[in-house]
Amino acid sequence: MRGWPATATLGRSSASMSNGMILMPAAQARDHRTKTRVATMELNIAPPGAKAGMRPVDERAVSLMKREIAGQTDEVLMRQFGISYNTWRKVREGQPIRRSVADRLEQRMAAFC
Repeated sequence: MRGWPATATLGRSSASMSNGMILMPAAQARDHRTKTRVATMELNIAPPGAKAGMRPVDERAVSLMKREIAGQTDEVLMRQFGISYNTWRKVREGQPIRRSVADRLEQRMAAFC
């Protein structure tokens, strides 16, 4: 699931106001005619059926968690990763979880390496 969720930038600059809003990849947040940076707002574009504010955990973090897990009980998962068994089940199956939880897990796994 690399690259999901897709992010895009909704930008407006004085040079492009007559054309209204333009949608572009976040990396290209510049007005193409004047080469100036535009004011941006990040949009999270989720696949059909996914709830806003949710995303799957990076596969590398999941594989590290699977290697290092001490047990699959609520107590062990909460102590080791700070998640419940229900969240672990979703993570393990590649299902989306709350974005803040996914971010926190990935940060913990990156620090673990």
